[in-house]
Amino acid sequence: MATFNRPLVPSFLQKLDDMLLRNYPAIWQTRAHLVLYYSVLVAAAIFGLSFISYGNAKDDSSVTGMVTFTILISLLGLVIWVIYLLRFNVFKRFGQWRSTDSLLAYFFFTLCVAAIISICFIPSAVQTMRANQQYGNEEVVQDINEINRTACLLEYDILDLAWRPDTCRLISKWEENAVRVTVVDTTAEEIIKKENNYTKIDTNDYRRRMSETDSVVKLTDSLFIFYSVPDYLFVNSYNADEYTREKLLSSAQIYRTYLKTRPNPDRAVLLARLQALASKWAAPGHSYNDNYTITSMEENYTVRIRKKYQLGAADYGIENVVDKKYEWKNDGGAYYRLIWYFTLTITLLLFIYRHSTTRTFFLSILTAVLLSILTGLMMLGGGGGSNGESFYIFLVFYYLLFGVISLVIFTSRSRSVTQGIALNLFTFLTPFMPLVIASVYVISKRYAYLRNRTIEGSVYYGMPEDFDSGPVYQLAELAGPVLFIILLQFLIRKLYRKWQAAPEQ
Repeated sequence: MATFNRPLVPSFLQKLDDMLLRNYPAIWQTRAHLVLYYSVLVAAAIFGLSFISYGNAKDDSSVTGMVTFTILISLLGLVIWVIYLLRFNVFKRFGQWRSTDSLLAYFFFTLCVAAIISICFIPSAVQTMRANQQYGNEEVVQDINEINRTACLLEYDILDLAWRPDTCRLISKWEENAVRVTVVDTTAEEIIKKENNYTKIDTNDYRRRMSETDSVVKLTDSLFIFYSVPDYLFVNSYNADEYTREKLLSSAQIYRTYLKTRPNPDRAVLLARLQALASKWAAPGHSYNDNYTITSMEENYTVRIRKKYQLGAADYGIENVVDKKYEWKNDGGAYYRLIWYFTLTITLLLFIYRHSTTRTFFLSILTAVLLSILTGLMMLGGGGGSNGESFYIFLVFYYLLFGVISLVIFTSRSRSVTQGIALNLFTFLTPFMPLVIASVYVISKRYAYLRNRTIEGSVYYGMPEDFDSGPVYQLAELAGPVLFIILLQFLIRKLYRKWQAAPEQ
């Protein structure tokens, strides 16, 4: 039974299609071999188009238009696949169905949906790949440091070299509250004069300043002078050195290394090098007018230097390059989760539809919508908790209720729509329940943390570090698919088979 009517399908795939139809109809009906083949062809075409389109990493990102196009392609692919998928159902026709076929069907559904959805992320991945091909991580940091250093050496005479002091007094929470309620008889002018002698900071502000300040002088246990250095960063990208050995020079480091004593540079060499770097990193269409004449001495020196050497365009180009280079390193986790949860949701809906009747499937969706509305109204009336814990508790209750109703199928002598709806919703919620339970656990830990805080006077002392919920959610994300696979193989498939085989009421 060769499939010669399918375009671009090679002979070996036609033979595979025929073999699967004859020997493994449960796998053949998923059309996984054809979906994967066509997905590779489409992915290759999109990869080539994206590779050509993203030739200059310094350009503004144009990935949005390509992503929109790939989303439309993916939707079209899903529709075509589902049309073929609905033409034949071995399970409902009581064909040759092995004990592992439901598990295999779920696996191939997941594979097909993931292949189709992943196409949408190819443009972004290619854009990152092209940026990494054109510019190295260390190269970006080295050039940023050289541009800032060279500009400072060339324009030393107009730089602001004075560090600005800020005298601060560390006060306690109790003292801050006492100041607010104390009745004073002094005049407003005397109060302002006293308060302007220093800046009042609390412990949190003190820690922040200590981690960010360029220099600090401790006068007493509670009185400090924090010094801030002028800005010498004419081009910058805050995360350019996140994955490099060499780090970006701060303004304080530039001052201490190059500006503390008056430099005597070879201006011709430095000027040629700065112009070369500015041209190298300049983003197309983002340069200042070459004929611009600076006449205002009141203009900030950083603006004047950026305009004089066209560093604004270089700064823009560097920012574009860094954003593209590290997009998948910074946001890759979110992209993978998008692929996974979209795939999981669509796969569950397809699996449920293939194992249930059309009427029961849509009644299940209607039931889920009505329960969502009812639950929302109850939460509005009774209060949903500051962290939404009531919503998660409702989900756990519904899951247990659907599970109990589903188990009744084993003893039922007829097919009940109510039992079918419960089984569908129980199946859909199963992969998400570890996350729901993890959320309830994390919320309970936070409440316990608040309850265990001790009060001394009016100062609150809490745990030095709050509860880290990251590992809990990561474990729950891994436990969800494992739980579903176990229940699918040993419980859910049997429930669907029993329910499907029972006579209607």
